Amino acid sequence: MPATKVFAPGINASQSSLRAPTLPPYSETPQDFELTSFGSSQSEASLESYHSGASPSSSSQQDVTFRPTTQLQIQTEGKSWLSFPVPTRPTPIYIFSLSPDGSSLHRPLYASIRPKRSSGSCFLVHADDEHQAEHLTRTTYRFGPGKPPVVSLAHHGAVADDPEAQGEEEEEEGDPSTETFEVASRSTFSRTQTVTTSLGTFEWRYASKRERAAAGEGGADNLLVFERVEQPPANTTGGKGGERRTRVAQLVRSERYRTPGTGRSTAGNGGRLMLDLRGLGEKREEAVRRLAVTTALVMLKKEVDRRRMHQMVAMGAAGSGGG
Repeated sequence: MPATKVFAPGINASQSSLRAPTLPPYSETPQDFELTSFGSSQSEASLESYHSGASPSSSSQQDVTFRPTTQLQIQTEGKSWLSFPVPTRPTPIYIFSLSPDGSSLHRPLYASIRPKRSSGSCFLVHADDEHQAEHLTRTTYRFGPGKPPVVSLAHHGAVADDPEAQGEEEEEEGDPSTETFEVASRSTFSRTQTVTTSLGTFEWRYASKRERAAAGEGGADNLLVFERVEQPPANTTGGKGGERRTRVAQLVRSERYRTPGTGRSTAGNGGRLMLDLRGLGEKREEAVRRLAVTTALVMLKKEVDRRRMHQMVAMGAAGSGGG
């Protein structure tokens, strides 16, 4: 199969050009929550955690000193309500770096390539890699319940295999520098996604209303939060204990940051990916950046899939006369 040609229109598009119609905010039903009972004595902070998908446990500690050291722009149109429930076009998704002052897009840093429209599987390459020879990550989607997407992350080299050539029960062999893991839902009724890697355990979750209001300049219509989750040592006794959450990245979608031409109700559209990579070291910093980008794209793909499902349900109800 010939490689998909990588090109990057609109590289120097200014952020001030982001315009979108005023539409209701994107919200799927059910919202991201856990089936947990709450007593009247629980605090408002616990209710915020309940709506955001974060653990409501009072023993959880969260680092609030998030200071982005890197900002990238994911440009993808996603899927609007007024469209047929068919897969989106396999157009490359570009991830841009920003100009030094952060006012405009500078150049494409990565490109996510989906070779076939009929498949969700894709791979991430450097945007200037014309022949797409070095796959930095590979995401394999498997059809059916209980089969979460599988990501292969290359720590020191290429991921050479084609995702379309992999079977459903893929096993990574041979290359010790390539790590394979699942992006799995935390529970049946939660949109929070968990990944466990050699870099640590991370979760993507939808932020609370309070967090959205505090994100970026002017807040966010939609905010995805990527956190590292650290469990207390097994031999810990006494003290507060509890897991510790450190925000590593956040994907902000607002009038200023969302992909041009998309609106608040668009599912799976792009936005500003802000990363706090302090103290990781050069090698780990690049690995965590690729991990965050790849799994953010998984979250956007899941939004598109949910939108398609809801569209099919709506069309089925209309076809049956609503009865």
